[in-house]
Amino acid sequence: MGKAFTLDTANEGELVAYGRDELGLKLTRTMKRETMVQKCRDALVDLNIPEPAAAEELSEDAPPGANYVTIRIEKEKGKGGDAPVFVGLNGKGYTIPRGRPIKVPAPLCEVLDHALQTLYEYDDDTGEMIGTEVLSYPYQVLSR
Repeated sequence: MGKAFTLDTANEGELVAYGRDELGLKLTRTMKRETMVQKCRDALVDLNIPEPAAAEELSEDAPPGANYVTIRIEKEKGKGGDAPVFVGLNGKGYTIPRGRPIKVPAPLCEVLDHALQTLYEYDDDTGEMIGTEVLSYPYQVLSR
């Protein structure tokens, strides 16, 4: 799957994309790399988001005898809808690509099940906003 993303190892193009897609920053390739990294770190602090750390690489092949499942996290419309999903479990980070089958440790499914967001819809009859909890990262289990 390629290297894990961290601010320290990202190239200028990756920093521009990360700043734009994840942090809402307007970085340009004409900026110094150090300036881009600092702007990203400042935005992470302001937004109270942890800095991306090197994550364990996942592949299509699971280690023999391990408790792995094959899942596919769906791509979504909108900003960041095709970005990989970072999932933390027991002090380890995993970067899961969207839109393709990937083998992951089975306990990651429970983490994904608890990643919820509330979507609101206006009810014309009552004049109230009605909230519905949905998965933040809809996924399918393809095989166990």
